[in-house]
Amino acid sequence: MAGWYELFRRRANGCGEDEHLDAAGANAPDWSPDGLVMYMVNGDLWTVAASGDRNRKPWLNTSFNESGGEFSPDGWWVAYQSNESGRMEVSVRPFARRDDKFSISRDGGRYARWRGDGRELFFVRLDGKLMAADIDTTKGFAATVPKELFQTSLVPGANHPYAVSRDGQRFLIPVILNQPGATPLTVVVNWPARLPQ
Repeated sequence: MAGWYELFRRRANGCGEDEHLDAAGANAPDWSPDGLVMYMVNGDLWTVAASGDRNRKPWLNTSFNESGGEFSPDGWWVAYQSNESGRMEVSVRPFARRDDKFSISRDGGRYARWRGDGRELFFVRLDGKLMAADIDTTKGFAATVPKELFQTSLVPGANHPYAVSRDGQRFLIPVILNQPGATPLTVVVNWPARLPQ
């Protein structure tokens, strides 16, 4: 039986038909550099190839709730959130060896995002503060104690609620309107069609 979400793929230019990848309630997908899609189904993380063999495979299937799987830019590591400790925390595992686990957050965390070079990992602490940990993978895996960057208004429940620039210096984060200092964001869809011919 299909869940609330189903997983589809469509060309970025909007051409062609939607390609159905999975009907098992897929949620919050991320892409690996080599074309695997990672997504959450019923509290576990699964993968499916975007082309070719479409058989989905469990990547992390436990009695706990795992979600938000995010591939590192090189595809070797996966950051995700889990309630294994009794609250949501951010951890990292090597994609090929799921038995190795490295804890990143210390006081709860969600919504992990990698910097473009994979040398920093961002996440949102449960009180809404955006945090950052330096990552070193030159000899295995090592992460520094996360440092606080700034307060956000992000709340649990959103899928991919913010974005990070490749250099890790800028963040796109939704804000509640009518807050002091908030600037509205306007998104123009299909802007090339509006250019003079």
